[in-house]
Amino acid sequence: MLWVLFLVIAWGVAFFTCARLCQAAVAAAQGPDAPPPGGLRRTLTLYETAFLSGGPYRVSELALVSMHRERRLLLAHTGWVTVVDPVGRDEMERSLLQAIGSAGQAPIPPVRSAVAAADAVRALADRLVAAGLAVPDAARLGVATAISQVRGACALVLVSAVAALVMVPPETGSGPVAAWFALPLVLTTGCLAIARVEVHPYTRWASPAGQQRLGEISVPPRDDRLPGTEPGPRAAGAPGERPGGQPGGSDAVAPTERDGGNDAAPGSAGSNAGATPGTSDDGAPAPTNPSNPNGPNGPNGPNEHSKPSKPNDPADPNAPDERLARAALTILAVHGAAGLSDPGLRAALRGGRRRERF
Repeated sequence: MLWVLFLVIAWGVAFFTCARLCQAAVAAAQGPDAPPPGGLRRTLTLYETAFLSGGPYRVSELALVSMHRERRLLLAHTGWVTVVDPVGRDEMERSLLQAIGSAGQAPIPPVRSAVAAADAVRALADRLVAAGLAVPDAARLGVATAISQVRGACALVLVSAVAALVMVPPETGSGPVAAWFALPLVLTTGCLAIARVEVHPYTRWASPAGQQRLGEISVPPRDDRLPGTEPGPRAAGAPGERPGGQPGGSDAVAPTERDGGNDAAPGSAGSNAGATPGTSDDGAPAPTNPSNPNGPNGPNGPNEHSKPSKPNDPADPNAPDERLARAALTILAVHGAAGLSDPGLRAALRGGRRRERF
């Protein structure tokens, strides 16, 4: 009858660990006692969307891709990042540039880890927890620890069952003993299966209120992120163009427009917005090339009234290119690097260690 001792141990561990997992899941689902009155209804920014969808590492990936899109960083498919413009426009970008260091070039995995642990990301997490949209670190850690303990209890039940079956005399039979140990085994495995369905979202940063807010975001379809296609209209509750900028609909103004183009990215229209047609960058008249009368400054060339405007001006937030860029950043914030259409960017964010399949 020594096998009864193993049975008692198996039942006790199974009940204790499953009860602790239920308690941790309830604590993770509750959230703060008194969230701010307006904190649950304001529009999410891209940084907040990325944190609720994938945590601090998703925020660091969004900052990297956003600066790469504006040509202020270069992300190589080999897993290295190079600084082009060492000026950060918000706390997240400044943390990213500080993580890269004064050398201006660094591997992406340690940079991403440093940004995920930066004060800017912690402040973002605290704001979302206070608003009731994110799960506190203690609750998320409690759920993860409880799930690990249930897995350990499942393994202990199996080991105890094997030890008990060895001790049972052959004439007694192992059928009843195996049936008794099957009950705690079913309890632990069933608890793990339920936790996979019900508790698993709580370990992914967003509280039930945060998951509801994420469900309200209109994510562009997959065709919108392919090169050469124009994305459909963005919903009013979708994040804004800049990750840390003003959230909201299409009326949100990018920093390059508000500042008159002084902070425009290299190669954008805002970097030379004040230039007059027919003049150089410093305001002096541009030289005329007599050998090319049909050129832009030639006598037969087009004047400033007949010069067509650019159809895809990057400074225009409603231009197809800008709408496509906003759609790509929204997909990255919600779905992570797997939603990027560029295989080079996906390889860069994965550290250059994984070969992409086409």
